[in-house]
Amino acid sequence: MIVRLVLAVVIAAALIGASMPGIRTVRADHADATVARQLDTLSTRLQAMVERDDPAVGPGAQLRVDVRLPHRSFTRSRIRSLSITTDSNTTVATWSVGDRGQTRRRLVGLPLRTTGTDLTLRDPGTHRLVFGYRLDDGRMVVTVRRFKSDAAATVDHA
Repeated sequence: MIVRLVLAVVIAAALIGASMPGIRTVRADHADATVARQLDTLSTRLQAMVERDDPAVGPGAQLRVDVRLPHRSFTRSRIRSLSITTDSNTTVATWSVGDRGQTRRRLVGLPLRTTGTDLTLRDPGTHRLVFGYRLDDGRMVVTVRRFKSDAAATVDHA
């Protein structure tokens, strides 16, 4: 009887150990897909803002979005970081999941201007951001900053 119990525990442990790489892959894929969906929506909405509104020297057009970085769970890996930067006069998002390399996604075909350095999110949870469409030294740019108050942004979600 004890031999059967020990054998059952050894077999169960071996099965769990053999399935862990697959579970890690699925968790990373799920987290990656969650961020990719949000960024696809954000890209569509930024492009609509650029097409619909005129750039302004002052506050101008603004879009408030909530970007959610998933918490690590049994079904999802943790997002290590999500950065919104400019690359060759295009605004791009770059993120990494677990121990995978970085994934890049074009958000809008305009350069990005931030207050200070490029915007990087690392903590899991919801991050409120405000995107703007402005004129900066005669060039049309997209701006991004962390949300501070309702008076500074319109209400909307990505």
